Amino acid sequence: MVLVVLLKIFSILFDGGYWFEKKFIYDRNARLAAFGLEQKDQINILNIGDSLSTTSLAPMELYRDYGYTSYNLGQDLQTPIESYFALRTALKTQPIKVVLYEGHNLFFASEDFEFPSSLLSESLKTEFPFLRFHYVWLKYWKPRSIRHYFKGFLVNDGHDGYTGGEYYDWDSTERHWVNDLYVEVLKKTVDLCRRKGIYFVIYSAPSPVCYNSISIHNTLADIAEELGVDYLDANYDRDKIEMDWNADTHDCGDHLNLSGSRRMTTYLGDYLAENTDLPDHRDDPDYQAWNDLWDPYAEEIIQMENLYYTILEDEMGFYD
Repeated sequence: MVLVVLLKIFSILFDGGYWFEKKFIYDRNARLAAFGLEQKDQINILNIGDSLSTTSLAPMELYRDYGYTSYNLGQDLQTPIESYFALRTALKTQPIKVVLYEGHNLFFASEDFEFPSSLLSESLKTEFPFLRFHYVWLKYWKPRSIRHYFKGFLVNDGHDGYTGGEYYDWDSTERHWVNDLYVEVLKKTVDLCRRKGIYFVIYSAPSPVCYNSISIHNTLADIAEELGVDYLDANYDRDKIEMDWNADTHDCGDHLNLSGSRRMTTYLGDYLAENTDLPDHRDDPDYQAWNDLWDPYAEEIIQMENLYYTILEDEMGFYD
């Protein structure tokens, strides 16, 4: 009981939202920290997964074009168990109606992964934020964050194209190795969504580096069919998206930049418009804060033209 009380007290002192506003959280936990600052009952779409998810959806663009409210709650190298608890966290304060799940993290090689210990670890970090954010005091002796997040989205506008050519063998029926334990966690996530009446979609972001074989597509299609959910593969549909590999990626085909994110956002937005009954909040006065955020977002796009945050941070000594 004493330990629980102490953890509760320290969790108040190490509140992620507070330290995020002070610009001392700028690592993979930043989106989780910032999420605590969101107004309640605003977010209808949760986008989760590894770093491919965080560059696949631009929530402000989705709101402008469709009126849908969304948030990127993915992380760099986010595991399925972390994705599951990101959803659990979001459900505490937000009326989530749709979960977009970028499926690449099911293929992480993790021989040391143990479901019970990982489940316990993430459960404790969710219940006691001190365990997740206790390190922030170390940041007093380092530069403060220069990143600006817009509902979990960073405006990265660097350009470094992909020149490797075709990466899908369209006639192959081969299946890719997948981490079976991670698939079990995914099933747990889908089950939670079904109980809550949440529409669940697996998708793959366009990435020749991460989706370098159609066998991954085939495996994810099998998993989606088994779970009874839809699967969208932007690599399979890249002609529909009109991907420009010379302009739409900042790291040679691994992650999307701003223009690529816009293409992918339209792809996902069109799908949601056709397959869900998500409300359009653009004219709802309760969502005026989203309209107010557009001007700062537009200004950020101007400021970040041809720039990428990681490069800027490296120049400022963030990683010394």
